[in-house]
Amino acid sequence: MADPAPLPAPVPAAAPSDLTAAVTKMLLRDLGGAPDTRKLELALRALAKWRSSLLANTLIKRSGNKVLTGPFAGMDY
Repeated sequence: MADPAPLPAPVPAAAPSDLTAAVTKMLLRDLGGAPDTRKLELALRALAKWRSSLLANTLIKRSGNKVLTGPFAGMDY
């Protein structure tokens, strides 16, 4: 079996945003201690909201705050 191809060098990461730093700090604080299903549920919810904010901010940065297509085209987001 041949060795797999080497992975490309990682791209240097930009400094984390204030939102990313705040969510990371919150998760590190809240996930300490004994394993707990409720803690993981809350962490997953926080990460989903964080990801949603990142996606929204990326779309606004790329396209502005206007809806580009569909029945709401031209409306402000």
